[in-house]
Amino acid sequence: MSQPMIFPCPRCGTPYTLTPEYLAQYGGQTTVCTNCGGQFVLPGPSSAPAQASVAQGQAYAQPGATGQPPAAGQAQPVLPYAGPQWGVATAGAWSEGRLIVAAKGASVAHACVKCGGPPAGRPFRRMFHWHQPIIYLTILAGLLIYVIIALCVQEKGRVEYALCERHRRRRRNAIFGGWLLTFAGIGMFVLAGVQEEVVWVPFGILAFIGGLVWAIVGAQTLRPEKIDARFVWLKGAGEDFLRTLPPVQGPGAYYPQAAFAYATATPQ
Repeated sequence: MSQPMIFPCPRCGTPYTLTPEYLAQYGGQTTVCTNCGGQFVLPGPSSAPAQASVAQGQAYAQPGATGQPPAAGQAQPVLPYAGPQWGVATAGAWSEGRLIVAAKGASVAHACVKCGGPPAGRPFRRMFHWHQPIIYLTILAGLLIYVIIALCVQEKGRVEYALCERHRRRRRNAIFGGWLLTFAGIGMFVLAGVQEEVVWVPFGILAFIGGLVWAIVGAQTLRPEKIDARFVWLKGAGEDFLRTLPPVQGPGAYYPQAAFAYATATPQ
């Protein structure tokens, strides 16, 4: 197994992301679920896929069912927690190719959305807005008309996500660099007025617009691909993070039936 796997707790179904390195060190040992407190045996590196499939069937076929603890003969020294602490995916989120599919109001802050590493700092809780691309054609009739129509027909949904320290720093640097270039453009306008040299004006325009674009793009970690009445499709996540989410299709997949219940029970 060369990629991380999703292994749900046999008792409560809480999914854990187990890396090959983690299983090589702790595979076969008994651990404790951080959600329900029940004990279960971690899969061995060679039999992980098969055991994960069986565990998924047990966990999702009977939600909330109480299983039996591992036999005494199987138990190894009990680990303090199950799997990497930042790899626990929450309910209401899945992967679909290169997209995150999340129920409105869901949280995917269990790992950095760019690299899948441990999150740092407070999660970002952002409201995403989206409308059909054809609405952009109304700009030809006037910017004000486009704004009014877009506000009337747009879909929106809030999703919580997180970044690791490295990607938080990249985001801060992009925002700071963008605003610095924007103010440099304003300075060029002032310089053109003081020196009465129009040659600074085009450079000021380029710096001003370029700085704004740089800051806005740098701040957008995730972008909406689509939003409907219940779900938000987001692009921009890294492949390592997408592996921490259960796929939309595959063994144990429960999208969208269970997601509908989650979305209707969760404030948007």
